[in-house]
Amino acid sequence: MDRKSNIDSKNLEILLVEDDLIYAEMILEVLDKSRDEEILTNHVSSLKSAQDFLNKNKVAAILLDLTLPDSDGLNTFYRIDAIANEMPLIVLTGMDDEQMAIEAVQAGAQDYLVKNQLNYNSLFRSIRYSIERKQIQEDLRIAKIQTEKANIALLEKNELLKKSIEETKRMAAAAQIASAAKSEFLDNISDELRTPLTAIIGFCELLLEESSALNEDIFNPDLKHIHSESKKLLELINRIIDFSKIEHGSIEIELREIDIKELIQEAILAIRHLDDTINSNIELKFQGTVGLVVLDAVKVKNLLINLLSNACKFTNDGKISLTTFLSENDETKWINFEISDTGIGLSKEKLNDIFQSFKQCTDLSSHRYQGIGLGLSISQIYCQMMGGKIQVTNEEGNGAIFTVKIPLDLDGY
Repeated sequence: MDRKSNIDSKNLEILLVEDDLIYAEMILEVLDKSRDEEILTNHVSSLKSAQDFLNKNKVAAILLDLTLPDSDGLNTFYRIDAIANEMPLIVLTGMDDEQMAIEAVQAGAQDYLVKNQLNYNSLFRSIRYSIERKQIQEDLRIAKIQTEKANIALLEKNELLKKSIEETKRMAAAAQIASAAKSEFLDNISDELRTPLTAIIGFCELLLEESSALNEDIFNPDLKHIHSESKKLLELINRIIDFSKIEHGSIEIELREIDIKELIQEAILAIRHLDDTINSNIELKFQGTVGLVVLDAVKVKNLLINLLSNACKFTNDGKISLTTFLSENDETKWINFEISDTGIGLSKEKLNDIFQSFKQCTDLSSHRYQGIGLGLSISQIYCQMMGGKIQVTNEEGNGAIFTVKIPLDLDGY
């Protein structure tokens, strides 16, 4: 219902509901004495007249006599409050029905005044305080509604979050099952492939020896090709197995004392053994004294094979060098490997994701650059497992430099 509002901080409109003309005149006279506010008083003498007025108008306060010609007692309050609940209501009562006025206050009236005791101060204080209290009640009511709405929204969000968490857990569990199944599949298929490949490599080596002994080397080129490609495939399978173990979390650090120079030579021999068609002329440099150190020999060797074989693969007639030296900072001793080449280098786009699994270092599709994109990823993971790090600097077309730092104090890794 649209009602005209007549509420202003300095101009107050009051509705006086009083059927006794003597009391009505007295109250109107008191209201006329206002010094701070300009008060407009509307006077009606029945419940029906009050209802008609309040259906069309909104006032700053209502002064209500509970005993009217067409209504009596608390019923009068309830019927007025039903249509003017947002307006402050002050009950007017006589000396003999003060208890009823108290009950009206308990039911929602802002205040009550005894007619025979009315004066300027008591009336205006009651009006002003009633308006303020009603405003506070209204603010609290609105705040309560907003709080309830916020609580409902929060409960809905919590329910959605709960469902999201449950869905995330379900998806994580499904992903874990899928990952376990994938790892098991990779383990099984890798083992199934590795066994016959090892046999093929062994038979090729045996046939090469026999053909050399019999001076019948007509099939040697084909046998060498089979032998070379089988070793490459076996190396790829081994990388898949290593990656599967990493995903499974079944790889641990195993420290032992090693001669770093011997380990480097073993890595270079492994590269030449894997592929004798690539440039494996690696210049070795040792700065300072580099001898016995305590490291995970298997992982460091694997890491060097991956990085050096990449440098060899992408450097045709250029230079490849491996510089090894010890350093110390923050009371930690480090062994450093710097692998540099003058090969094709890396594009800026590839430089950002070269350590991601199954990412190729180059867009070239030549057979010369074949691979599955696991070597650098595994190398970085191994390095991080040992508390180290790999950094790369690069100039496309002019080669790349991979720098590996591994702490020699591996306690806690």
